[in-house]
Amino acid sequence: MDLRQLKKLTAHALIGDKEKCLNAGMTDYISKPVSGQDLVKKIDVLLNIQTDDSIQMKGTKQDLSPLLDKERLKNVSLGDSEFEKDILTSYLDDINEKYSSLIDFMLKREIDKIVEIVHAIKGSSYSIGAVKVGDEAYAIELSGKNNDWVNVTARIEKFSKIIEDTNQEIRIYLNGK
Repeated sequence: MDLRQLKKLTAHALIGDKEKCLNAGMTDYISKPVSGQDLVKKIDVLLNIQTDDSIQMKGTKQDLSPLLDKERLKNVSLGDSEFEKDILTSYLDDINEKYSSLIDFMLKREIDKIVEIVHAIKGSSYSIGAVKVGDEAYAIELSGKNNDWVNVTARIEKFSKIIEDTNQEIRIYLNGK
């Protein structure tokens, strides 16, 4: 396949977006959050590189957690433990800063800013496998888009505990590396 045939990359990841993009003339599609493994596979197909699909990263049952999807993290980092440390350390700094801003926006009743910041939290959280934080950020985002202040404030108050628990799980994971 000629690289010039690749028309466009989009951040749209809603149901039906893939079909719309392909119908518009795009040659392929990857939705967010993009894992390193998926991206490499798409590039291999694009460049017609033969791979051994029997080689896959393996997770163990102990990797299962409702807070941190370690298999997702391994896929994003392509199994590079140093990269995982960098990603997680940056995420910890970022999530705490964003949560602090979120509280400020809630106190000022700035719904648009709340929606904007939880959208960013959702994306970064899902990208690294912080599933519960991503899910709750998404719920706050939906409540905010519907101007449902009761749910927004109630969920933001619960959000602190979810972030704290996830931060603790990440620190434990990092200390085990």
